[in-house]
Amino acid sequence: MTLNAIGVYGFLSRAHIEQTVTGESVVSVKLADVQAKLDAKQEELDGINRRIDRGARVITQTTTGKEPVPAGLEQQQNELLNDLTDLRVERAKVEGGRKSIEADLGSVQYLATLLGLDVEQTMRWFILIVALSDPAAVLLLMTATSRRTA
Repeated sequence: MTLNAIGVYGFLSRAHIEQTVTGESVVSVKLADVQAKLDAKQEELDGINRRIDRGARVITQTTTGKEPVPAGLEQQQNELLNDLTDLRVERAKVEGGRKSIEADLGSVQYLATLLGLDVEQTMRWFILIVALSDPAAVLLLMTATSRRTA
């Protein structure tokens, strides 16, 4: 019974740690990648916007009529805006993945809040209780059968 309880505790602990570490690291890497792409595109867009503003000021100062902004810059601006939108959607999906990982531990988080403990402590206690339930059930069964035979 004791060996079985230790095995159950070890298996559940390992599964919990693997899920937490793997899920969080994958989400963090993806989120950092998307955020870096977003920052780069935003910087590019800011540069194009500055070039458009400078061009508009030069045109306004030199002529009384308003000349259009060069089409190439507008096209680049629109492409960057589309890229930024796509990256923001991708970031939202990655953050949704993080939320689903957190939701897997929702009941444990609720229990941790109720007990005033952190999630890791609560998870360890929960796994320990589950592991000890097997020997307790065997002992109760042995006690019940010994009373019937006596």
